[in-house]
Amino acid sequence: MNLGLLLARMAQHSAAAPALFLGETLVARYDQFHDAAACFGGWLKGQGVRPGDRVAVFMPNVPQYLIALYGIWYAGAVAVPINTKLHGQEAAYILDHSDCALAVCAAAQTGVLQKAQTAVPVIDVTKQVPQGEAIDVASRNPDDLAWLFIRLARQGAPKGVQITHGMLMAMAYAYQSDVDQVTSEDATIYAAPMSHGAGLYAVMHVQKGARHICPVSAGFDAQEVLDLAAHFGRAHMFAAPTIVTRLTAHAQATGQDGRGLRTDRICGGPDVCGGYPQGAIGVW
Repeated sequence: MNLGLLLARMAQHSAAAPALFLGETLVARYDQFHDAAACFGGWLKGQGVRPGDRVAVFMPNVPQYLIALYGIWYAGAVAVPINTKLHGQEAAYILDHSDCALAVCAAAQTGVLQKAQTAVPVIDVTKQVPQGEAIDVASRNPDDLAWLFIRLARQGAPKGVQITHGMLMAMAYAYQSDVDQVTSEDATIYAAPMSHGAGLYAVMHVQKGARHICPVSAGFDAQEVLDLAAHFGRAHMFAAPTIVTRLTAHAQATGQDGRGLRTDRICGGPDVCGGYPQGAIGVW
């Protein structure tokens, strides 16, 4: 049970379906997404990365992020996503304490880690994700680690959450039956950090062959999100309560109705979101 199989199967069944976008521009179909991930997985293998090894992903919301994430899983390795808002020493702490084999970064984050003088090798994939010989998806058991999420607490010791392939696969199927039905006509907009919940929600959208939209800003801009939702239609978005508040305020101030934004998955508790229930689903 490897999460990468969801992408490999979609590449077989819907090869020409649009997959990765930068703004409104198509970057890769599903077959191309699969090929890039398989070749990146092969490159990782050539670098000595083995199943169970940990590989950090330290970059903003760009299409290369998903290629790297799935390439890591193709190789049977464990993804260690790092939020780009962290300072260099904080990111270096995560790398040095999670036993990472290497870190996949964009240009800005490469510089940040070089200044922090981490001992972990840093790979800049700003222009192109490295490509090796394509590999098949590595065999993984349900209880094998897929995602290691480390949070640096404001007080106290850092906390780590180990998420397995079985957990994420169960999450994807439960989402389809208990939360919302994703179809190939849907699009998910990555405005919140892909190093957190937005990245996890990529799984169920790959599962159904939906479109993956990375804003040109590589983050959250209210007008950009509204424009992308209107362009693609049937858009989903994972968001923190502050993003929902800012998006709603901007829409009201500019007289927009959120056309095309079908659901907004809200993460947070009432203490930080003015009364939104934790894990709420807003339907526009």
